[in-house]
Amino acid sequence: MRTRYSAIAILLHWAIAALILANLLLGWRMGYLKGLAQFDMFQLHKSIGITVLLLSVARLGWRMLNPPPPLLISMKTWERRAAGTTHWLFYGLMIGMPLTGWAMVSVSAYNIPTLLWKTVPWPHIGFLHTLDAAGKAQV
Repeated sequence: MRTRYSAIAILLHWAIAALILANLLLGWRMGYLKGLAQFDMFQLHKSIGITVLLLSVARLGWRMLNPPPPLLISMKTWERRAAGTTHWLFYGLMIGMPLTGWAMVSVSAYNIPTLLWKTVPWPHIGFLHTLDAAGKAQV
């Protein structure tokens, strides 16, 4: 029986954690910038966010195929439930937050394209991108 998380799970965990922390710091910092510096910071923020999304989906897939080690037998029922609930809430945030950012970019009136890591074009979410200000699809 496994007693530790796999090396891949650990690597994904810490990579995602570092990227989330970096994005929080960038988000705070870009409010103080102007012009091209702010634009570049937004592009980096979006690049990190989409990377977090992709790594989080990969991490979730890995977890489904490689169950985590069992919780300690000494844990109380409420502790087990709290641990499980917290774990799944974090997955929801790690996937939901980047999706929310992607949705915001997709409906932005500025219509600025996203270029991940200054090289990979990333599309807007199609059905959101075609909405007008009233929430109706443009023909």
